[in-house]
Amino acid sequence: MANSGRRWQAGFDEATGVSVRYISLLCSGSLSVPTVTCRACSARFTPTAIEAGCFTSSPTDAHAWYELGVLSSYAFLGVNEGLSVTGFVEYLEDLTGEHVDDRQFVSAYFAYLRAADGIDSFTSLGVEGMDEGLFADCPICATTPTPPASEGVPAAEHVEAGSDVLYRPAVSCDAVTKLGHYSSCGLASSHHKPQISRYFGPVDARVESAHAAGRLNLRSALKETESDPWDSDPCACQSSLHCARPDASSASGPCDIHGVCGAVCMHTIPLHGLFCDMRTPEQFAYYLFMLDHLVQQRPDVQDVYIDFGCRIRSTWERYVAAHPQLPAEAKLRIMVNWMHGSGHDVACQLTNCGRYMEGAGRGIGEQIEQLWSMTKVGGVG
Repeated sequence: MANSGRRWQAGFDEATGVSVRYISLLCSGSLSVPTVTCRACSARFTPTAIEAGCFTSSPTDAHAWYELGVLSSYAFLGVNEGLSVTGFVEYLEDLTGEHVDDRQFVSAYFAYLRAADGIDSFTSLGVEGMDEGLFADCPICATTPTPPASEGVPAAEHVEAGSDVLYRPAVSCDAVTKLGHYSSCGLASSHHKPQISRYFGPVDARVESAHAAGRLNLRSALKETESDPWDSDPCACQSSLHCARPDASSASGPCDIHGVCGAVCMHTIPLHGLFCDMRTPEQFAYYLFMLDHLVQQRPDVQDVYIDFGCRIRSTWERYVAAHPQLPAEAKLRIMVNWMHGSGHDVACQLTNCGRYMEGAGRGIGEQIEQLWSMTKVGGVG
């Protein structure tokens, strides 16, 4: 087709042709993208938006084509001169006499930046302070980043989640045994990488270290000795809670990993660094280590839901007293979640269940169960 003797014929094919909305600095309107046919070999060619010097509204909905000059103009006026998207879109509408969807334009603009400048992070856009901590994966619970400062306009103040302008941050904690591992399996299932692996970290390392030292138990966590008075369960709740186990035997059995303990926010997003493998059956030490890391990383978190919150609350108070290095401003309110609360006696529910706690709203606290239900394909392996 490079032969100079060949000729091309342009036309609009209703069967394969594309009708788009063309937007430029000079004009806007409906555009029928032509299909070009080679008269010599009948090869057909329909130019793409990029080949036509344009960028689409989105990869999945490419009905609007923005001429590159439009996007590069806003790249200069918006970033360097501080012109808002609304102001620029109003200018386009006044210039061309056509309506322009500002939300669609924003989508196209950022897609254009990523393609033109290789921008793949907020840092590349000049945004600093992105949350890389426990709540990093939740756009609601994560701390708010600081937008870049414009000339003469200071950067916005950093806003912590949980301040008066937002809401009470809360987490839901629990353990699940189905994510255990039989010690006789060796490496048979090591290639199956769980999707929650990246949420393991400091807590798991602490659990592993304590277990290796023979100190994965409640007395060691509380820094108590055999001579100290033992009052493991002062709670008045009379319900039988098999999971409310202050301590557990470290004797070896068929499993070397008895399950997983972890936490999520109120939007069912796992929290980074709070997950750990249980080297023993479920016991209080796992939760104490999780809460320790939680308050050190995010002392603004206020509410915690645990199935046996009524039993572990006083133990946490003893733990805090034994660890004065914990943030003084950290004040956790440990509550029983709604569904599990129905298994507690009425007096306990009225005192400890989040359903009846002032300011808790409709947090429910069972979000961690939703995460466990997503891991059914894991099983013991």
